[in-house]
Amino acid sequence: EVDWNMQNTNAKAYIVFYGKDTPYESPLDLDDLDTRGEYLGSLVKGETRSDLDFYDAPRYRYIGIRPGGSGAMYLNSISITWENKSYDPEWTWADDFSSASAYFEASDETLAATVTSKVSKAATDIEEGEMEYTASVTYRGMEFTNVKTKVIPAGIFEDDVPYVDEEGKLNYHRARVITGKMTDIGSGWFVVKENILLSRLDSNGSVNLIVCDGVTVTLSGGITANDDITVYGQTEGTGTLKATGSLFLRAPDITINGGAFIGTQQDNDCSLIAATDAGLGGDLVINRGTFNACKLRGGGSVTINGGTINAIRNDYENAIESSYGDININGGKISSADAIGANGTVNIDISDPVDSLYSVSYKSYDGSGEENVNILHDLIDSEGNIYGEGLHPCSELAGKTLTPYYENSQCAGLSLSLEGDIGINCYMGLSEEILNSDNAFVLFYSSDDLYTEIYVKDVKDSPKTIGQNTLYVFKLNVNAPRMSSPITAQLYDNNHRRVGEPFTFTVSDYAKYLIDHSNENAEFKKAVPLVKAMLNYGTAAETYFDFDYYEPANSVLSPGERTYGDVTKSMVESHKTVVIGTAPEGCGFYGSALHLESKTSYRFFFYDQINGFTVRDSLGREIKNYQKGWSQGMFYIEIQNIFANNLDIDYTITIGDYSVTSGPMSYVYAVLDKFGSDPGKVELCDVV
Repeated sequence: EVDWNMQNTNAKAYIVFYGKDTPYESPLDLDDLDTRGEYLGSLVKGETRSDLDFYDAPRYRYIGIRPGGSGAMYLNSISITWENKSYDPEWTWADDFSSASAYFEASDETLAATVTSKVSKAATDIEEGEMEYTASVTYRGMEFTNVKTKVIPAGIFEDDVPYVDEEGKLNYHRARVITGKMTDIGSGWFVVKENILLSRLDSNGSVNLIVCDGVTVTLSGGITANDDITVYGQTEGTGTLKATGSLFLRAPDITINGGAFIGTQQDNDCSLIAATDAGLGGDLVINRGTFNACKLRGGGSVTINGGTINAIRNDYENAIESSYGDININGGKISSADAIGANGTVNIDISDPVDSLYSVSYKSYDGSGEENVNILHDLIDSEGNIYGEGLHPCSELAGKTLTPYYENSQCAGLSLSLEGDIGINCYMGLSEEILNSDNAFVLFYSSDDLYTEIYVKDVKDSPKTIGQNTLYVFKLNVNAPRMSSPITAQLYDNNHRRVGEPFTFTVSDYAKYLIDHSNENAEFKKAVPLVKAMLNYGTAAETYFDFDYYEPANSVLSPGERTYGDVTKSMVESHKTVVIGTAPEGCGFYGSALHLESKTSYRFFFYDQINGFTVRDSLGREIKNYQKGWSQGMFYIEIQNIFANNLDIDYTITIGDYSVTSGPMSYVYAVLDKFGSDPGKVELCDVV
């Protein structure tokens, strides 16, 4: 607002106003076009603030005032009222500090900031660090900044640490590396990568611990947590927790999915694995792993689904104990040097022929006032005594080595046959009457038209002894696309009457069982890479032959294991089919076919029958196991039962000076050459 001195002011006088965001250095700046700022307006003699509206003019921090016109100018006063709007921005940050923006009230605009970061304090394995984030914007020639900090957790972290989960699948997780300096940890995922000695390790939250293969963690004081602990091993299952004192693990709930646990045994004392919450609850679950000189205790229940366990007592009276719940033994090889005792019921449901259970004694309270063990699958001891389903007095089972028992006509289990073909072996107990029947057979059938009979007389001379059972093996060859197809086995007697209950299975389910138990069986472990490749092969075959009635065969694998390789034409170009010489009249080579059934075979097709030929492989060996015949008006020669590790061998058929050289990889080359843009065909080539 301007208060003019009207008596002394020249009639031609007026005042000019300029605005800018940087300070004026001197009044002379107002005479320079480059420094005076932006013209805002002017007031002629007699006009006051109310006569001139600057509201819509740009907002500036500095005002420049200079006289205009000619002659002297007299003013009583000039007063300027500034808008009450701050130039200090309001900052908004992303949750992870990766971006920020600044809101300026003065002009009602939001600007995106440039964010930089730096480690202001490095974290160590036991001390937290600090990451500093700086956001900056330029507004009206001025620089504005804002700083945020984020704690870097103590510890060294590693991405994609492999571990085997509770289902036996290989998975990966980011984990903090545990070192020998650590005594207290928070919660989350942890990994031990090298041999270390820990006096103790305490946690104030849920812990997932991965023990790498070949690593030994020596515990003098044990690991304790106020929340659950889950322990994982890796594919070899050789990561070891070794207790030198009376405690291994103590937490409200404990799940063990792998690894080896070696306790300290002195007289009748050993190291304790205890799932207990103030002694009133807590569940212990063991899915796999090896345990030696251990006492197992759950405040609530104890569930054993697998593993090899050598349990002894410590200062408690039972070697395997449930304080306020049941003990459920569903699998594994278990030996208890003292009682298996539950304040509830001991339930035994082992059904795998390789499982076994021994305990010096049992303590089980089923609620009836009697001490009984509840058997859920028939058992047999080393003397041939059979213990059927139901309640049995504890004293009846004490000191006995128990294994699953299978009645005659009952399928005891399966095994996988990979001897150049893909087969599933069904192990079955048979009565004398069935064994002496010429026409008794096992029928394998499925909803997709599988129908195969295998007669008892063809297998009865090759029994297998597993545990305390004499079993007979019925082998069914399975085509690659059928690996996830449910197959039912049913025994029939001499009069074609059903005997016993049918048993349904899939190849992929048994393959999953084999993978899940690979750390407990050396032959399983050796076969795992081949079995995984077989499942991928089956899935590709399902896709290729449009055999997609069920879940893909490799659905039992983790996503990272469902890989097919990446074959290209150049990789197999050296196997291109080669034809040399002149064929006998009318008998030229037509083409070839790769048969991907339970047995892999390769056919050479000719326009007419050829005679007097020889067949040799690329190693110079003469081939005798070929078959010849006719198909779709063509004469063929078929190389049969090609093993997986021989798929890169070519075969040469020679008639005089005429020869054709080809093989499975020749077929792969031809498919890639002709159908390289078809994902289904390329995928099948990859897995072959």
